Formats: sequence, C-alpha cells, structure tokens
Amino acid sequence: MATTICTFRQGRIIDRSREAQQYRVSGLNLVIAAIVYWNSTYIADAVAHLRSAGKVVPDEMIAHTSPVGWEHITFSGDFLWDRAAQATSQKTLNISAKKQAA
Repeated sequence: MATTICTFRQGRIIDRSREAQQYRVSGLNLVIAAIVYWNSTYIADAVAHLRSAGKVVPDEMIAHTSPVGWEHITFSGDFLWDRAAQATSQKTLNISAKKQAA
C-alpha cells in the first residue's frame, strides 16, 4: 500500500536530509493509518448491519478479513477539507442486491 500511496517520484523518498525523510515517512504512515481506521470502522458497520438483518456472520470469517485494502480509494485529485469538515456522519454502507457476496 505504501508504494501505491507514495506515487510521487515513482514511490521513492529522495529527500536528502534525514529530517525531511522522517517527515515524509510520518505523513505516509498517517495516511496508511487513516485508511486502516476507515476500513476497520466500515467493516464493523457492515458486519453489524448484516447481523441486524439476521444474516449469519461467523467470527471465524471476520478473523480472515483485513482492513489494509486500498483498491476502493482514489489517490489522485484534490481533497476538499471544507466540505469534509461539514460532513457529520460516515458514508452510508454500499448495500446492493447485485453486489452481495456469496
């Protein structure tokens, strides 16, 4: 995931000073932590929704689910901080009859 996030300069950190490298790596770690946090809360909400709908979601299956996926996140473009600050809730669960897993 780190190489995908750090696509500027082909995924290499080329800062010369140790301090600049540490700043860049710290920022990268923050982005990775935010993605893992988002995925973890989203997975928890999805499991809670399925269980409240009467679906069986075994804990053994959840043990094999990882929050480090990033394919659903676009890493290019601008982030609108003002608009994000106005949001008061999480993104709704993407529940579609066509996309339910077997």
